[in-house]
Amino acid sequence: MPWILRMLLFIVPAILLLHAVSFLRMRGAARRLWGPQSAMARVLKWLYLWWLALPVVLLLLYLLGLKDAQRTLFYGHAFWDWLVVYPFWFGLIFSVEFLLIILIFEAVWFGIKRIARRFHRMDRVKAASLLGMSLGLMLYVATTVVVDTQNQIIQQQTVDLADWPASLDGFRIVHISDVQGDNRTGPHRMQRYVDAINALEPDLLLFTGDLITRGREHVPVAASVLGKTRARYGRLACMGDHDFWTDPVLVRRELEKNGFLFLEDTTIVLPLGEASLHITGITEIYRKRTDVASLQKLATNGIGSPVRILMLHQPTEALVRAAPALGYNLIAAGHTHGGQVVLWNWLWPLTPGRWENGFWRGFHWLDGALLSINSGLGLTFAPVRYQAPANIHVIELRSMASTP
Repeated sequence: MPWILRMLLFIVPAILLLHAVSFLRMRGAARRLWGPQSAMARVLKWLYLWWLALPVVLLLLYLLGLKDAQRTLFYGHAFWDWLVVYPFWFGLIFSVEFLLIILIFEAVWFGIKRIARRFHRMDRVKAASLLGMSLGLMLYVATTVVVDTQNQIIQQQTVDLADWPASLDGFRIVHISDVQGDNRTGPHRMQRYVDAINALEPDLLLFTGDLITRGREHVPVAASVLGKTRARYGRLACMGDHDFWTDPVLVRRELEKNGFLFLEDTTIVLPLGEASLHITGITEIYRKRTDVASLQKLATNGIGSPVRILMLHQPTEALVRAAPALGYNLIAAGHTHGGQVVLWNWLWPLTPGRWENGFWRGFHWLDGALLSINSGLGLTFAPVRYQAPANIHVIELRSMASTP
């Protein structure tokens, strides 16, 4: 049984429970307003059945032995995506968000009811409020999924350096990750990413792995599009999990063919005239780990560079916490997709990325060093983004001598 199908079936009981909570509350409100046979109640029933169609269809395809159809559904096809894949993820996001909101709603309503005991028809007001809140939440989820899946944002940070020459003040490093080329993240989507990168006019481009999601046929295409990026002093890359699972040799070869310097457990010194950059790239993925002792050996090269950069795919906590003591000013990582689907973001962000890594998105300062965890462009497992848009990180190196 395919891994994705096993995962979906594993979480189906929890999904059924979540859907049951939101469905029963909404249906109850509809019946209170319009009676037991209301059209709204029937619409809700069919809507929730539609949201649950994906695991049923996948299981049927598996039992019938239709492997090609399974792969089409797994890897992305416009017809199947709109028919069953996107509705499944929309419904799941809605029901999880609904769970927390209904708890708050009930607490607020308890207070209102105690104050407004004298008013009549409070139950109908409550039902109407619940349905209005639910429809508003549906609209918010749908809008956020579309916007966050289709767009990228630019996040900037400045690093002030005592030994950085004034002539290189404002040196711009652009950090990207997790392009995840596949059927859903094709050349057109990647080209928008490339255009946004080039508009920033980077001096240096760092790509921290996962050129593709799966499928060797996507490697040359993704590398060719990413090869259209421009950076004054060079473009560097390291290995990602999906790169390794697909074909690590092919990924490295195609990136190098398109102008990237690929770093695998090595250190280079990049001369910039009055200064230099010490850059270490390590392979930190599920199938190949780097320990702190190995990183320490790699860190010994390039001593004396005012800026020392560590590139790795997974932001493994032991490594990123050790890096500042080894002299690194900047640590660049990806892998987490910024959570990709982040629930309850306004109160307590809930996403699998937080369970795996202590650091899961954005910029962090660690003992004077900047940790940059890029949310990437592409998608994995879930074919959508929610409250975790793709991003491009811009790090500017500033000379303290030129700072007022």
